[in-house]
Amino acid sequence: MTQPRTILAIAVGASSFSVALLHDGKALLRESNAPLDAAESVLVITSSLLDDHALTRHDLQAIAFAAGPGAFTGLRVACGIAQGLGWALDLPVVPVDSLATVAWQMSRRAGDRLLVVQDARMGEIYAAVYESLADASLLTLRPPWVGSLQTLGPALAQYPELCGAGDAFRVHQQGLEALAKNLRRCNPELASRADAVAYLAQQMLVDPLDWPAAQAAPFYVRDKVALNVREQAELRLEKDRQRVSRKGPMQ
Repeated sequence: MTQPRTILAIAVGASSFSVALLHDGKALLRESNAPLDAAESVLVITSSLLDDHALTRHDLQAIAFAAGPGAFTGLRVACGIAQGLGWALDLPVVPVDSLATVAWQMSRRAGDRLLVVQDARMGEIYAAVYESLADASLLTLRPPWVGSLQTLGPALAQYPELCGAGDAFRVHQQGLEALAKNLRRCNPELASRADAVAYLAQQMLVDPLDWPAAQAAPFYVRDKVALNVREQAELRLEKDRQRVSRKGPMQ
């Protein structure tokens, strides 16, 4: 079993962030939706968390961050902060699968199979499938990928009895409605969170030398960040068709 470590964990989203300090096997979490500079705010909260435990940065044994997939800017910010601290303190920096952190929050018992779907914008979603293990870790059944709503059903055909989580169930409610009805349970409000990052990082830290700060990097899954003019027009047209379909033919 992995020994408890003192780990600082960071998760930065498109409009919010969280910081957690895992110490003596327990994580203290701070979350913020404040429109502040993320780097400065994370460092301020980090100092506060350490003070609450009567610790300093030199008591940390690792830095971890939610590495993606997710909002590109947030991933770069989280990686930059984690890497900077790792270099400065000569600590391992652990990139953690962001979708796995959502699955970890959703997991309740060994054997649960967990589908996480997150809005990827541009009419697509990020998705991954995990299984809960008896030691509270996760087995990745299908690693994160990006695709359209239409391709999700066929991709999941081999995974019966799924539980679901992630904001795509809310953002793409109509497109995923049929799928959501067939899940054992579904939570569209769960998002990547720093305490889950910390717990998963602790399980990954068998050998700190495996996680040099210099090699830390976001996990993008998709390199393209914007649609061209034609693609934007096609996406608007598809959304208009969906609205007409819901309302019925215009009179």
